[in-house]
Amino acid sequence: GTTLSIAGNNSAPVVAPLTNYTIPISTPFYLTGSATDAEGDALTYTWEQNDNGTTLTTGTASVASATKTVGPNWISFRPTSSPTRYFPQLSTILAGANVTGPLPGGDAGANIEALSSRARTLNFRLTVRDNAPYSSTSPEVGQTSFADVVITVNGTAGPFAVTTPNTSVRWGQGTTQNVTWDVTSTDIAPINCTNVKITLSTDGGQTFPIVLAESTPNDGTHPVTLPNILSTTARIKIEAIGNIFFDISNTNFTISTPPLCGDPTGLISSGITTTTANISWTAVPNAISYAVEYKLNSATTWTIINATQTTTTASLSGLTSGAAYNWRVSATCAAGTGAYATANFTTTAIVTSCQSPLDNATNGTTAGAAIIPFNTNVTGLISPASDIDYYKFTITTGGRITVSLTTLPADYNIRLRNSAGTQVAIAARTGTRNESFNYTAVPGIYYVEVYGANAAANNATRCYTLRVASGTAARNIPVNTTNTDLTLNVGTSTEGSEAAQEVQLYPNPISNELLVKLIAIDGKSVIEVFDLTGKQVSSTTVNTIAGTINTVKVDMSRNAKGIYLVRITNNETIIHQSKIVKQ
Repeated sequence: GTTLSIAGNNSAPVVAPLTNYTIPISTPFYLTGSATDAEGDALTYTWEQNDNGTTLTTGTASVASATKTVGPNWISFRPTSSPTRYFPQLSTILAGANVTGPLPGGDAGANIEALSSRARTLNFRLTVRDNAPYSSTSPEVGQTSFADVVITVNGTAGPFAVTTPNTSVRWGQGTTQNVTWDVTSTDIAPINCTNVKITLSTDGGQTFPIVLAESTPNDGTHPVTLPNILSTTARIKIEAIGNIFFDISNTNFTISTPPLCGDPTGLISSGITTTTANISWTAVPNAISYAVEYKLNSATTWTIINATQTTTTASLSGLTSGAAYNWRVSATCAAGTGAYATANFTTTAIVTSCQSPLDNATNGTTAGAAIIPFNTNVTGLISPASDIDYYKFTITTGGRITVSLTTLPADYNIRLRNSAGTQVAIAARTGTRNESFNYTAVPGIYYVEVYGANAAANNATRCYTLRVASGTAARNIPVNTTNTDLTLNVGTSTEGSEAAQEVQLYPNPISNELLVKLIAIDGKSVIEVFDLTGKQVSSTTVNTIAGTINTVKVDMSRNAKGIYLVRITNNETIIHQSKIVKQ
């Protein structure tokens, strides 16, 4: 502001110097003076622009305009008791305008005030009157005094303007809200306004008695806490500290009772696995945070994920497979916490497949048929109905073989084909009765075909059991004992007769220990266990004698839960291969 001193009656006024300012373009400002009178007379104040025009600012060019760089832009008003004048007048500022229109009854084109949108210099004079009445009995008469101030409008800064709230928004009493404004280089030279003051009006901008921030950096944003009052005519004013420019929000906004939080909606469970799940919900209007909890459907106690979460998504982990879960979420607003909304999901169960690794993606044709070991149960699935499984074996010494199919979940059949693809034997009983046939094989390659009757029988979860008993026949099994893949590979080792040999694995699933029973297996046997990546996790070597039964314990207590492949070789020849499940 500015300061002026004046002495009353017949003494000459004493005027204090006024402060000059640099302000941004198109931004409201105010000028304030002060004066004293020794006799205590009522003082009045007049602020007037003191800039002469030129020959170029006559007629219509003399009208107040934002683009004028010389001449007056501010009309003179009658003296008032207030030492402050707003530029432009308050009604224009509250309307969000920079130009004040004509006076009532005046020329329609004669604007009377205009904020400068161009760089220029404004000269103002404050005139103070003591208004002492003339007295003929004593030498007394009203006196005046004046002071001048220079305002420089800088063309590289501004407009400085409130941006939030600047519409008819509704804010809850007692809530914290972000007030924002356009700084537009007012924080740097030559203006150098580093801090601003934020105040609140509840009478439509006529007065601003409530201080929301006494001083905060001029950085364009500041959180403020609204008082516990109600108003439908609230306005925000942001004013420079150490300067005269300011802005007031253009529209009244409402301070109301904070709305209660609604219940969350749009609850979605997604990305569900055996141990994890993702949950999400639709954002609740006015919510400050969310409380998120979950539990097993059978449990009575909820587990808190986050009591003050600010996002609308969460991830759950460490869940139990194949289990039903409930989860719930509630929203917290300024007025309190709403009710819980609840949803549920079930984690994916660990499926224990009964399929042998030999029933794989390639054995749907003879070209991809897996090599089947003699005298070993091989399990597989027929699914979908068009599925046909092929298994391959080689006879090097002719003799009798027996092919059997048991544990049929549907009407399945088996047939035997030679290397030319010609059917040489078949078993096709109706229903789910066991199928089997004997065949005297000559040396060569053979294919066992397992299929559903009429291309219709199938079952996606229950396995058949196929067994090729060598009888008096014998074969060579190609194998590469140095490879740890979960499939049989080409090699040179030789397997002898397996007529009396058998391998049994139990229990399945296992908890900590696998039992391997070797019946009539002669010589050095190696029991290897692989995980599904092909990594060997266990290897046990045992020497067995033909005609005896040997039970070998394999410790699986340190292995993770999951599916494993067990492969057994005897004298460097694979004699058994099957899956187990560790629980």
